[in-house]
Formats: sequence, C-alpha cells, structure tokens
Amino acid sequence: QLGDWHWVHLPIIIGCCFLGLLWQGWHCKSLLEARLNPSLEGKEWVVSGYITDLPQCDDHHCAFTFKLGSLSANKNNMKVRLSWYGVKQVLHVGQAWKLSVRLKRPLGTLNPGTFDFEAWCWQHHISAKGAVNNRANNKFLGIVTGYALPRWRERIIKTCQDLLEGEKLGGVITALNLGWTQTIPYAHREVVQRTGTAHLLAISGLHVGMVAGLVGWLIGWIWSLIPMVTRYWPAPTVAAFAAIIAALMYSEMAGFGCSTQRACVMCALLLLPKIAHRHMSVKTALFRAVWLVLLLDPCVVMSGGFWLSFSAVFVLVYAYYAQNTARWILHLQTQWICLIGLLPLSIWYFQQISLVGVLANLIAIPIVGFFILPLVLLGTALILWQPFLAKIAFIGALKILAVLGLLLSWLSQQNWAVWEYSFTHWWEFILVGSGCALIIFSRKTFRWVGILGLIPLILPNLFPLKVGQFKLNVLDVGQGLATIITTRHHTLVYDTGAKFSSAFDCGQQIVIPRLLLEKIRQLDVLVVSHGDNDHAGGALAILTRVPVKKFYTTAIERFQNASLNKVNTLSKITPPTACNAGTHWTWDGVNFEFLHPPKDLLFKSNNQSCVLKVSSPFGSVLFPGDIEKKAEQWLCENNLSQLASTIVIIPHHGSKTSSTSDFIKAVNPQVAIVSSGYRNRYRHPSPLVVDRYRDCGARLLNTAETGAMSFTLGSRAAWDLYREHHQEFWRVAPSRIK
Repeated sequence: QLGDWHWVHLPIIIGCCFLGLLWQGWHCKSLLEARLNPSLEGKEWVVSGYITDLPQCDDHHCAFTFKLGSLSANKNNMKVRLSWYGVKQVLHVGQAWKLSVRLKRPLGTLNPGTFDFEAWCWQHHISAKGAVNNRANNKFLGIVTGYALPRWRERIIKTCQDLLEGEKLGGVITALNLGWTQTIPYAHREVVQRTGTAHLLAISGLHVGMVAGLVGWLIGWIWSLIPMVTRYWPAPTVAAFAAIIAALMYSEMAGFGCSTQRACVMCALLLLPKIAHRHMSVKTALFRAVWLVLLLDPCVVMSGGFWLSFSAVFVLVYAYYAQNTARWILHLQTQWICLIGLLPLSIWYFQQISLVGVLANLIAIPIVGFFILPLVLLGTALILWQPFLAKIAFIGALKILAVLGLLLSWLSQQNWAVWEYSFTHWWEFILVGSGCALIIFSRKTFRWVGILGLIPLILPNLFPLKVGQFKLNVLDVGQGLATIITTRHHTLVYDTGAKFSSAFDCGQQIVIPRLLLEKIRQLDVLVVSHGDNDHAGGALAILTRVPVKKFYTTAIERFQNASLNKVNTLSKITPPTACNAGTHWTWDGVNFEFLHPPKDLLFKSNNQSCVLKVSSPFGSVLFPGDIEKKAEQWLCENNLSQLASTIVIIPHHGSKTSSTSDFIKAVNPQVAIVSSGYRNRYRHPSPLVVDRYRDCGARLLNTAETGAMSFTLGSRAAWDLYREHHQEFWRVAPSRIK
C-alpha cells in the first residue's frame, strides 16, 4: 500500500528484483542447455518417452508434445513437438512410446506482428520439433504415472465430443468446460474475436470461481450438518479448503493455461486468509498472484494471455478504487473500462479493436455466466456417471448458445465491427497506452488529455515514400512466396503463401497483419503468379478481407470457382484478369510490367507463372514466380534487355529445374532472394543453384535464415532482415541456421 511506504523498503525491493533476475537466469540457462544440438538435425533416432499433453489429431496426422530421454549430444531430457502422419494407433496423454523420429530446431515463420512459433516453443519449454517415421520398431510401452487428471480430462472431452457429434457448436462446449478449443471452427473463432468475446472461451476467473464456489458451498453445507466435527474444524474453514482443492483440480484438468493459473492462484490467495480468520484485499492478491505465477515459470511473460489476463483484472480493480463507487464498476461502464484499458494490448496482439465489444459483452457475459456455463459444468460433472442427463444439460446450453451465436454473428458481420490498426513505432504504443491510462484513472477534468493520446489510431502513415521510391517486403511464409510492393500512394501484393488448413492461412495470419503494420487498408493490385497452393493458397482470405481494385493471375478458373462458392465473405471477390506479357502501368514514378506469359503461347504448370518487373530510377525487382527452364529460355529470347534487375526472387524457391546460367547472366542481380522453409522436404535451394548466383556476384538471402525481409529502394537504400535485427538470447542466430 502506498500509505505504508517507507525508504527502508527500497533495499528489500532491490534485493527481491535481484533474486528474481537470478531465478529467471537459472531457468533460462536450463532451457538453453536442453536445446537440440544442431549436429542431431535431420538424423533418424530411436527414442523413448511419453506424451505430455492431449494429442491434436485429424484424418491425416496427430501432433503432440513428447518428453524424451537424452540424446548423445544433449545431456538433459527434452520436450519435443512431434507430428505423426499415417498413425494407426490411438494416441493418448500419458502413453509411453519407443519411436523412430527425425528432429530439427523449432524454427517457424518469423514476421513482425504475427505469431512467433519460436517464442511459443521457448515459452512452453519445447526444445525441438520433428516427425515420427512409420517404422516397425515403433512400440507402445505402457502408461506412465502422474497423468491421472489429464487422462481424465481427455476422457471427458472424448465423451463430450461423442455425445455432441454433429452439433455445429459442440466445440464451444468443450472449450467452456475444459478449455479444449481445437475443435472450434475458424469461422466461430473469427466471430468471437471480432465481437471481443473470445475471453469467454478461456478458462478464467468466471469458470474457476464458479467451480470453487459451488464445491465450497456444498462441502460447507454438508459439514455444518455434523455437529461433532464442527467443534474441531468449523464449516467455513473446511469449505475454504475444499474450494481451493476444487480450484486446483479443475485448473489442472483445464490445462492450467495462463488465465487459469491467474484465476486459480488468486482464488487460493483470497481463501487461505479466511482459514486463519484474516482478510486479504483483491489488490494484494493480484500482485501476489503475479509474483507466484512468475515464480512457477518466468517464461510466462512471453505469453499474451499473461498480459491480457492480469491487465484486465488490474484495470477493473484499480478503476474501481479510483472511482470509489461500486455502481460505476458493476454496470455499463465496466465494459468501457475493459475496452479502453485493454486497447493497447488488443492492438499489439490482435491488430484490431472490437467496436461492438461493449454491446456484445453486455449481452454475452450474463447469458454465459448465469445460463450457459452452469449447464455446461453440470453436464461435465455428470458426463462419466449419467451421460444421458449430461447430454440434456449440454443440449440446453447449445440451444441458448445458438441464439447468442446468431446475435454475435450478426454483430461480427457489420463492416464497422472492428477497427484494424497496428503499432508501427514504439512511441505509438506508449502514447496510446498513456492516453488510455489517463482516461481510466485520472479525474474527469484531465480525461480530455487522454483522448489526445488516441490520435495515432486515426492517423495515416506519417512517413510516406517519396516519388520514385518503392519498398519491397518479402514475407516469411515457409515453403512458399508472399511479397508486398508499396509506392508513395499504392500497394501491390505478389503471391500470398499457402493455406495449410482452416486454422492456418498465410493470407490471413501473415499477409494481412503485415498490411496493417504498414497501415495499408486496401490493395491496388493483387498478383497470384499461378495456381499452386504455396503461392495462391492465401489469396482467397485477402480477397474476402481486403478491398482489391485489380486482380491478375494465370489461375483464372480456380478463383472464378471460388467466387461462385464463397462462404461468409465480408466483401465481393474481385474478378481475376490474365497477366499477359506487355501489360504495364506506372505508380508514383515506379514502373510495373508483366514480361510473361505471352497471350498467344500456351505454357503449362509452373511455366505459366506471371513474371513481373518493378523498376524505378533507384533500382528494380524481378518476380519470376515458379518458372522453369522452358519459360526462362523464352524470356531470354524475347525480353533479354528487360531482365536485368537489382533484386531477383529466385524462381521456384531455388529448385534445380530453374535458374539456368543464361537466365542468371541476363538478370545479373545484386541480391538474390530465396523464399523457402527451414529444412524443407524438397531440399530447396539446390546447392548448384546457390553456387550459380554466388558466382555471378549476387548476395544470397534465404527467408528460412533471415525471416521476413524489407528493402527500400530510394536515394539511400535501407535493408531490414528481421531475424538479424531481433536476436533475442532465446532465438537462433542467423549465422547458426544452415
């Protein structure tokens, strides 16, 4: 408390901070030592271990976390993330296996403003990722001890899925009762995200508090009916103990995620003093909960759930004390406080603000808290003993969910439902965060000053390019291609990366966030070089989410069929146009021209790729798509003088079927860029192709090693290789990626 502050506390605070740094350093050192040794990558190993979490399975494969014994060059046991394609056995948490695996370091796509797989692996203590080889020596070894609650959770989830098979909202039930969100369709995820109600699907204070309260009340009531025992252990004391145990068990069954940890720890901290007939304020419990959660795992600070969960409680609690009135916090203004208080973090993690979130939460929170969640928890309690009664409870919850879902779906489909924005500079985050703090915590006379801090949210790009300059962004989409070209007033996207599943679409998860980071809200031109998934998979997400004025591609039939069968689109799909050689235009002093394919000559497959050249007085870039030797030969014969470029995106990711010596000589690039996945199965780029480009004097860059790249071609050239400029201690350095 501020009133209790004394200078004698300063050395104690400094000492605690020092001890905290020591604890974090020791923790991180142990994680660094457990990393996979690079010398072990790509080799086949027979390892023994056990599954530590619920496997995520579909029709083709299962993904799971596996704790394995030490390898020859790794002293400590490791947790690895494995994928098992074509698995025939049913996998469960707690199973021990002997498996044949190939491992590699946990490198994923690395782009500003998007999901960082490497950071996620560090936070979850995962030292490697890999695949299981289907070999005869793969052997089930039995069940390990210590996984009773996770196995019970898995059993409940499986039973729940069987009872609700065929129900569209069945995945929401498993999310509400035990935090299993893997079966929620992407369309439903998008609805709750656009309406700001995604927090209702996370196991947090509402769920843990309800379970702890019900168990505590029930045990206390039963205990009070036995006079002999109440003389020694009062009913309130026993009820508090029972509530704490119930909160711990339920949190463990729900996966013990970050928000669940916060709710469980705060519940225990508030109930433990009652056993000793004392009282602890919510503010004190909040700060002690932060301390305990960080003590359990210092890496939790890398989780967005940590910051969002604790910030939400902090904002609500301290806004309540600042206003000194309960009515202000309990009614309509509660949602406004959450909206303003979490606005900077919402932009930081999700690049958007839900403008309908206040209305959606005012309706959804009471319905979920008073009707849906009690029915779901009742069904969960009965599911293993009375499945019929459990199904009745679940069906009742589903009926209410269906009505609520219609309302939330309608709100999410409004064009004004969200305001999309992304912080480009650090000062924007500080300015907006300070403005939000002033609005919430200051007196009414100073709140207008806080409103001034929100001005960056409506400002365009304050540092536009000059006429004749252009910027090339090569995004890291793994084994694929996605690039963005911007001039002073215009934007072009060339290729969009792959769509791997409904849950991961490079157009949605990588390209659109990068457009928001550049404060781009519409595209003047979208070019999809050809119809292969690694180049065209993300296009539909962009076409349905971002206004596109002109769309060029050679895969016209693919997108005409998509426009006829589009579902849940927010805008009309722009009709495709052929990218015929000779088509050209000029933006802000920058020239754009298609060099291939010719209108009167038929090429097939990769050789029909759109070849685009972008040029200005400051330099040029050539985008050849996936063309191979035949198309390269045609270009050298018909457009030889136009091929020379400062930068070239290496054709077909560096495949040996492309990049002939004549083509490289004609282009004569200073920089050659490969867009490929780390240790991809195609072994791109080919060493022979790499040597050809290096022999011509080009600097070779690979997105697998550098992450996303940015090049500004102007009077002063500017480069930004994302991994090189973000070398956190837990991230693999570019020089160590081979």
